[in-house]
Amino acid sequence: MFKCQTHPELKSQTFLKNVERTLQDPEEVWEDYDDPTHKSCYYRKYSPNTMVKVVVWMDGDNHIVTAYETDFIKETKYQPGLKQVYKKM
Repeated sequence: MFKCQTHPELKSQTFLKNVERTLQDPEEVWEDYDDPTHKSCYYRKYSPNTMVKVVVWMDGDNHIVTAYETDFIKETKYQPGLKQVYKKM
């Protein structure tokens, strides 16, 4: 199954522009639960009730692992195990 079948926002040009904006100017960056050594999760508010989450492989050349719409920052549930790497002031 392709990711866009369960996340139709991946077909939206507006959403994809927000993915780019999230990478360039994130509001928060967290270590990834699955692999905090190699992956980071970038977040930015997308609409009043949702945000963009972009998971990035951070090993030499950075690569997007996945991107989708969410209504909360999942990584906050795993504190103090995961660190917030960045928060925009």
